[in-house]
Amino acid sequence: MKILFVNPHYPHDPYTLLLHPPLCYAYMATHLKAAGHDVRHADLPFLGNTVSALGPVIDDFQPDIVGVTSVAQSYAQALEIARAVKESNRSPLVVFGGPHVTFIADECLSRHPAVDFVLAYDSEESMVDLCAALAGGRYGFSSVFFGDDTFSGNPTRAIAICDEIRLRGLELPWTSNMRAQDARPKVLEATFRLRLIRPDRRDEAPRHGSIGWIRQWIESVNDTLKGQLDLERHGGRTTGGLYARITQRLLAMAAAIWHNWATSAPAKRSLITYDN
Repeated sequence: MKILFVNPHYPHDPYTLLLHPPLCYAYMATHLKAAGHDVRHADLPFLGNTVSALGPVIDDFQPDIVGVTSVAQSYAQALEIARAVKESNRSPLVVFGGPHVTFIADECLSRHPAVDFVLAYDSEESMVDLCAALAGGRYGFSSVFFGDDTFSGNPTRAIAICDEIRLRGLELPWTSNMRAQDARPKVLEATFRLRLIRPDRRDEAPRHGSIGWIRQWIESVNDTLKGQLDLERHGGRTTGGLYARITQRLLAMAAAIWHNWATSAPAKRSLITYDN
C-alpha cells in the first residue's frame, strides 16, 4: 500500500515548531517499508506552511492512506488536512495518531467524519497491522467493546442484545461497562455467562465461604500492572515497553540483593530498605 505521512502546517508559530522534526514518522516508515509498503512524507511547514500544498503531493503519489499526527496546538490544522484529503479526487483513508488524539479517540472519530481511524500511543506496530488488514480487505477486529455506560441499565435490552449475538452465532468476544447497581444476576448470566458470587450471610447455609481472596487477587494484579510496571505511561502497552519495564525491575532487584551481600546486611534478600 501507499502511505503518505503529513506533518501539519503551523500558521501561528511556524519557526519554533520547525525545530521539532516528527520522528514518529521515521519509526513507522521503517516498520512499514520492512513490510513492503511504499511510504512518503509531506512536511507542510517546508512546503509553504499551508494545507493547499498537500494537493499536488496527493495527485502525484496517489496514496491509499494518509497519516497525520498532532499535538494540542496543531489539532485544528490536522483536522483541516483530513477534510482536504477527503475532498481530493482519490479520497484516501485518513489515520490520526499522536499524543492529543490518543486521549480523545472516541470524540475525534464521532465528531469528525473525515477521520477514519485513530491509533493510540506508539503506533509502529499497529500501523503495520492496520495496513495489513486493509490490504487484505478486512479490518481485523478481534473483539467488540460497547462504549455505553448505560448498557446494562435496561436489563431487558441488555439480555435481548446478548440473545441476538448467540442467535446469530457470533463468536467475536465482546465486553461493556457495567455499573455496580446494574449487576443483577440475570443480566450477568445473560451477558457474560457469569454467576454472581457474594459472601455468605450469617443466617444462611454456607455456599462459597470466604471470598476475600478474590478482591486481594484483583488488587494485586491491578497494583502490579498499573502501579509497579507503570503500564499506563508512555510505551507501557507495547511488547517492547513491557519487556523494558520487567527488565528494569529485575535488574534493580538484583542490584539491591548484591548490595545487601556487599554490605553484609543480615537479611540478604530483603528489599524493605529500598522500598522508598
